[in-house]
Amino acid sequence: MVGSIFALRPSDSFLPHALAGEGVDPAAQPVLLTRETEGNANGAAVLVLIEDAPAADLAAFDRCLYLFDGEDEASLTAARARWRELKDSDIPVSYYQQTEAGWKKMA
Repeated sequence: MVGSIFALRPSDSFLPHALAGEGVDPAAQPVLLTRETEGNANGAAVLVLIEDAPAADLAAFDRCLYLFDGEDEASLTAARARWRELKDSDIPVSYYQQTEAGWKKMA
């Protein structure tokens, strides 16, 4: 999939994470995987959205990463609509595209 990020980590490293609703304290999780569209249960600085997931409270985060498949017309259309919505709300946005040499800032 174009636009995906995949990083290999050393075998002795681990990124602690939890799934919301599994009986864990969200505030104690460095990474919380959730389908919730409001709030910031673990006080995260970064929100990562995939598959055109909604986010009602972007102000609760320092940064939002919106990942989409640039080769899928429906995903591209949704991303363009989200871009316009954010720009119209005076939210600063940047666009990076994956290239053969890595990620390149396009806008």
